Amino acid sequence: MKIKIFQKDLLHSLNMALKGISNKNTMELLKGILFETYEGRLILTSNNLEIGVQTTLNADIIEEGKIVIDAKIISDIVKKLPEDEIYIEVKEGNIVEIKSGSSQFNIKGFDGKDFPIPNSIEEDYYQEIPSDVFKEMIRKTSFAISQDETKPLLMGELIEINEHSINIVAIDGFRLAIKKCNLNENQKEAKLIIPGKTLIEISRMIHDNDFIKLGFDNKHASFIIGDTILTTRLLEGEFINYNQILPKEFSSKVKINTREFLNALDRASLVAKNSLIKLNIEDDIMKISSRNDEIGNLEEVISIELEGNDLEIAFNLRYFMECIKNIDEENIYLNFNTNVSPCILNPENDDSYTYLLLPVRI
Repeated sequence: MKIKIFQKDLLHSLNMALKGISNKNTMELLKGILFETYEGRLILTSNNLEIGVQTTLNADIIEEGKIVIDAKIISDIVKKLPEDEIYIEVKEGNIVEIKSGSSQFNIKGFDGKDFPIPNSIEEDYYQEIPSDVFKEMIRKTSFAISQDETKPLLMGELIEINEHSINIVAIDGFRLAIKKCNLNENQKEAKLIIPGKTLIEISRMIHDNDFIKLGFDNKHASFIIGDTILTTRLLEGEFINYNQILPKEFSSKVKINTREFLNALDRASLVAKNSLIKLNIEDDIMKISSRNDEIGNLEEVISIELEGNDLEIAFNLRYFMECIKNIDEENIYLNFNTNVSPCILNPENDDSYTYLLLPVRI
């Protein structure tokens, strides 16, 4: 293989391919990126057997071929080369010569014939989703993914595709985040559970693309983002029926300014032992209190609009803050029944987003 390529282009594609590299891999081949020429373009492929990435870029193909190069070594080299043309040539014995300007590296490569190519999904099975919408959906739910490895299904997010809409749901046993989006095109109905870490990586890969494309089969899902395809395994099992745990009626409804509430919670966190806060809701006042016997305490009062009954209830404030940080609306609604039943949070003018949070017993 012999190619010529610009440093900036190669570095961008390497950063994409690195998403499929895992430090946990013990196989040398899977620590590398497959460089392969195809129809006048260069394809970079990585695969850690859970996530596979293929990204395609323009290059001057002088001689066709394929080679696997250690991902860390090649990315470190390209980062430090000047923004100029890079010449890559595979020599005898899988030695890769990399030249740019007055610099020349000779590094060890691996034969690419045994590199595992990620599963492919036929193009007819892909569906388009506006990329900015999908990125927002991940942002507003991913913080509620479980980190408990004994509950692997909850370490993923449910993607529900209906005829004209898509929902993303995350739940960790203490909270639940749901973001819904209506789509214009008819969609193939499906329920997919995708590893949460994969969706976060996809969110980071999305930049100015108008659409991303989602394709899936029984065991895998693939996302096309520009010239990059990321393929991930699906988590197998039955996701929690979240509709059954969402209350339909409430005895107390609080309207509160989003920024004021977030700032008050942030101050309360300075003296909150185990992230515990108490909310005392009475008339049109909410009193927020937190304490730590070794540090001190805080009490702060915020004006609210209350419909229904007074209430005293306690929460993990970190769980509140992680949600509110991702809300763009000026006001939010907090909906309650009792001090041992869930709080349901909704932005004032956005019924597509729902957050459920369990209280702490006091």
